[in-house]
Amino acid sequence: RLLSAQKKQQQQQQQPQPQSMIHPSNAAATAAAAAAKMAIQANANNNGYVAAEEMKCQQQLHHPLDIEYQRLIRSPIDEAIFGPSNVLDVEVVREPVPGNIRRAKHFVGFLKKVVEHLKSCLRSISGPNINRGQVRTQTPLAFLHRMTNATSIGTKPLRFSHARLTSLLRTIQATAVAAAAAAATNNNGVSGGGSLNSSFHGVPISTDSTSALNTTITTAMEQEYQALLVVSEFASLLATFCAAGNKSRFAIIMEPEPINNNPNESSGSVIQLVCLDASLAIAPLFQRFNSVVITSSTLSPIDLYPKLLQFKPCVSVSLEISQFRPCIRPLMISRGSDQLAVSTKQDDRVDIGVIRNFGAILVELCSCVPDGIVAYFTSYSYMEALISEWDGMGILRELTKHKLVIIETKNVVETTIALDNFRVACDSGRGAVFLAVVRGMVSEGVPFDRHYGRAKIMFGLPYQYTLSHIVRARLEYLQTNLQIREQDFLTFDAIRQVAKCFGRILRSKSDYGLLIFADSRFSRMDKRSQLPKWMVQSLSEAHLNLSTDVAVQYAKSFLRIMGQPIAQEALQSVLLKLEDVRQMEGSIPNASTTATSVPLMAISSQPLSKTEPVGV
Repeated sequence: RLLSAQKKQQQQQQQPQPQSMIHPSNAAATAAAAAAKMAIQANANNNGYVAAEEMKCQQQLHHPLDIEYQRLIRSPIDEAIFGPSNVLDVEVVREPVPGNIRRAKHFVGFLKKVVEHLKSCLRSISGPNINRGQVRTQTPLAFLHRMTNATSIGTKPLRFSHARLTSLLRTIQATAVAAAAAAATNNNGVSGGGSLNSSFHGVPISTDSTSALNTTITTAMEQEYQALLVVSEFASLLATFCAAGNKSRFAIIMEPEPINNNPNESSGSVIQLVCLDASLAIAPLFQRFNSVVITSSTLSPIDLYPKLLQFKPCVSVSLEISQFRPCIRPLMISRGSDQLAVSTKQDDRVDIGVIRNFGAILVELCSCVPDGIVAYFTSYSYMEALISEWDGMGILRELTKHKLVIIETKNVVETTIALDNFRVACDSGRGAVFLAVVRGMVSEGVPFDRHYGRAKIMFGLPYQYTLSHIVRARLEYLQTNLQIREQDFLTFDAIRQVAKCFGRILRSKSDYGLLIFADSRFSRMDKRSQLPKWMVQSLSEAHLNLSTDVAVQYAKSFLRIMGQPIAQEALQSVLLKLEDVRQMEGSIPNASTTATSVPLMAISSQPLSKTEPVGV
């Protein structure tokens, strides 16, 4: 059509007609033909430029990829590339890369097959003829067998997929850094320095050094290829731990997309490789070292850890903390001021009286506790439900009269900003209450010492969501293989999470704080007996089964005592002096004694085999 229009235009130019005889449609066709001709020429120029750039990129990458190929032939992949997924498999680190994925183009084709198979698996559980509520569970061996039959790829290349992709990305990254540095040098007319202003795959780059440029490009590549890295790690884990001895320690769970009327909140179908045995992570330590010492302030209850990690401890002991004053005060609130029991059990958690009493506990404590308070909830959904109800009851307005209210979200950036604002409010004397979630970001490793955590509150016993398919698979594995009852493990995990949340309130001998257990189930012997010893040593019978008003009186009395100046003589009595340290150094055997004999002689009266893994 374009050629006929051009021919017609040439004929019209050779035989000109009066302006009045030209039809408007002919004029439009003429203009369109001229514009099309210009577009064809521009497109040809662009295609030539793109082809030239593509050839240029291929030439730039050909030499580095060839060098990488020769390196993979001569020696295995660098051990530093292997992440935590493959570090347990020694054979993968020592063996050379299979020949069918050494070339970059062959490896890219290999990954395409893996991705297409995973897409077909997702379509099989989310199609229109499939029951949307059906969840499929498979053994890794069956899933791998189906994958190898469908894609005609072997198991061994799958084991190297994550390390091979990491090696390839590093090669491309080094080439990109060199190209960006050379381009900046040519543009700025400098060598070995200057400001590099460019972009990499849409990510702006503006740095002043090659190392910073390398970091920027690395971040850009990780963001762009994050999904592919997840797929390759999934394939490596699947092929590494699908052996006959490990087939029951893992499970493949395929969950279809949940029915959701809001298309903006669609989560999609999910394929998960779930590890059911925690001992796989610590087993290499027991194989490498003859003596292992495991210490933590949150190893409670300590009796269940040897079963979970599958080792026989030589010594198992829970130590008390040395204190010159009662620096912590655990208080277990089982009912509100109206004598209504408070609990987060399934039948009580939505009760309006329980919700009101939880809010009253928080308001009363905020009115008498200075500086910072951290309140933990069992889940994000329950925290949001309580905040919504408190807003309707006017409890949030009462809270803001005493302290700022800061809430943790699932967004990491928002939570980081919220933590900074919380510290600023505490430093300025305004005070704040941080509403956090158990197993969230704040409960994992964020310290609230000094005035940042004068009180910590646990609203409810944080049991895991037992309807989760992952939790159900893990509970079934523990019951079948380790003879650990379902209720025992759920209680163990809940108390462990409580200890993790409360464990960072003390960071020095001068710290102090309140530990509030707001659930009637904490006062039971089977629950409080599993708390760490450093908590139990400060817990008396008078602090159990308290109501809100009585607990507030205990809190005021405790804070009044802790607010007094510290007695330096009493503080020095629980600290080591320089002479004590020298005496301890003199009691240590000489350097000729082996490192393992010291702890073994101290912790055991019986000789131990050097080949037998020992845990303390």
